[in-house]
Amino acid sequence: MKVNYPLDPFGLITLSLRQSVKRVLFWGRLTIWRIFFSIPLITWPAATAAYYQGIAAGLRDPFEQEVNLREVFVRGFFDHGVRSTLLTLLNGFVLAVILLGIAFWAVQESFALNLLAGVALPFLVYWWMCQPYFFPLLVEHPEWSARQFVRNLITLVARHLAFSFVTAFSLTWLFLLSIPLVGPLSLLTIPFLALFASQAYWVVSGKLIPDLMDPEKYADLLDQQKQDALAQPRTKP
Repeated sequence: MKVNYPLDPFGLITLSLRQSVKRVLFWGRLTIWRIFFSIPLITWPAATAAYYQGIAAGLRDPFEQEVNLREVFVRGFFDHGVRSTLLTLLNGFVLAVILLGIAFWAVQESFALNLLAGVALPFLVYWWMCQPYFFPLLVEHPEWSARQFVRNLITLVARHLAFSFVTAFSLTWLFLLSIPLVGPLSLLTIPFLALFASQAYWVVSGKLIPDLMDPEKYADLLDQQKQDALAQPRTKP
């Protein structure tokens, strides 16, 4: 079911801040696991993918009755480990190529050649606009190949240019403002940024946001989904 939300990024900021404060202990546990699993650095992509999977699972269980965050995180860490690392390296490689292109043309002696550096700037801005959706899209579609992932990410931003620009701009400034708040407050700021990015992706992709639904209707929807899952015939291995 696809939903069109009359919600802008600033409304999402308010929603995400309220969610992060209301369930600070819930998200705090998830954040501690993310930090712990990211210590080797090379595992940062896998830990971040697992974190976003936990964020999505937590948002889809606003009553905290069914989701086991530790189980969701560990499963996400191993399920998305290799793929998230490869896509993160690809993402970094694209950024490096764009920056090197800008630097190369910017240091040329000819002013006409210097202007070519400006050709790469739109690519840098577009890369930046893709970042809020990178991990939410990655965990929502584990079946996609790297080519499918990149193509759909680029298409998603192209269809929502204004929303994506404001979202990326807001996340950038919120991240910069959160840097001085290291320490215990990170258990609030880190989930807040992830909640914002995840739900921004849900808005542009038309997915349900449980906290914007009537609680009784959402509970009925969950019950219906369980009944549908039980009604599906099981296939023998």
